[in-house]
Amino acid sequence: RKLLGQACEAGSAEGCGMLGVMFAAGEGGAQDLSRARDFFGRACDGGHATVCTALAVMLVKGKGGAQDLPRARGLFERACDDGYARGCAHLALTFHKGEGGVQDKARARTLYRLACESGYAPGCAVLGLMFDKGEGGAQDKARARKLYSQACESGYRRGCTMLGLMFDKGEGGAQDKARARELFDRACKDGHELACSMPE
Repeated sequence: RKLLGQACEAGSAEGCGMLGVMFAAGEGGAQDLSRARDFFGRACDGGHATVCTALAVMLVKGKGGAQDLPRARGLFERACDDGYARGCAHLALTFHKGEGGVQDKARARTLYRLACESGYAPGCAVLGLMFDKGEGGAQDKARARKLYSQACESGYRRGCTMLGLMFDKGEGGAQDKARARELFDRACKDGHELACSMPE
């Protein structure tokens, strides 16, 4: 902590970010979410998109200080503009729910697509859900199935569960209950409780 503090005071954004992580996790001393938030802010101002996202999550949850949804949205946008996929997914969620500003589900779709195309599997799954339900644009069950598959193959267990449901019901393509069971079993073994409760 002492060395990272020296680096941070010397102007190292990376040092500030790593110090924030230590305070957030209680590593090297007592946990202090308020100080973590402060150091994340300094790192974010130094151009670290990942840390901007971490700070924004704290602002959304009100950790280490007051909740500030508009500021969080701005930080997610900064991270997304810097090409950080997780930042785009979080930004999409603020538009999806109308947190920190106007609700715009079409904009949310676009941002989830950016996150998905950048390799962030949860973004693919939520985009699939929007196509599945017809949120933010036209309903497209076949596209939803492809997106769930993409999320599943990238290791996101909820995507496997949602894909299993589509195979089970025959939505977005052919019905295949055996394939559905395989997907539920896979997701269950990976710890997704909903998949474990699916009927045989």
